[in-house]
Amino acid sequence: MIRSLFSLILGLVFTLNFAQEKTLNDILAGPWKGFSSEQIRNMGEVNTGVYMKLVFNEKIDGSKTEYPFYGTNQVEFIYTNNFGTKTYFATVNVSGVFNLKDKTLYVNDDSFASYDTLLDGMNWELWKFKVTVYRDQDHAGFFLLKGVTLDNQGYAKSGSKVYYTTDMNYNPWKQKY
Repeated sequence: MIRSLFSLILGLVFTLNFAQEKTLNDILAGPWKGFSSEQIRNMGEVNTGVYMKLVFNEKIDGSKTEYPFYGTNQVEFIYTNNFGTKTYFATVNVSGVFNLKDKTLYVNDDSFASYDTLLDGMNWELWKFKVTVYRDQDHAGFFLLKGVTLDNQGYAKSGSKVYYTTDMNYNPWKQKY
């Protein structure tokens, strides 16, 4: 068991094409850039751009299955109504755990650090989501987080998508995965 976990860690570290070696903590800390998409009643599909940076409480060394983290997730929401288009921003404090066995981050939106006031009776919501780590097969040296938002019982919300990449040139408003 320990050998397979160690192999997983080494496999993730050695797949990078960087001059200096990065640890699994460095990779998972990000920064991550991407989007979140969810079906909202009376609005249809709602998309947000996201930028996430994480800090791990300890080194991911394979000695256990779960590793806690905290960080921030910056959210960008573009809204169009009869008066035009406006971009709104929120910064969310997040926490969660990385499960080494299934290579999945379980992320909880804990609180808002700041946010713009939305129009038309809309409100920001705190979410939960889970994303699995993948090596980006199409872009050497980059990693992906793909997953879904979760309801209060921990089940995937129908039609939801969460996508992050370590490629900081990614534009969530022009590119999809």
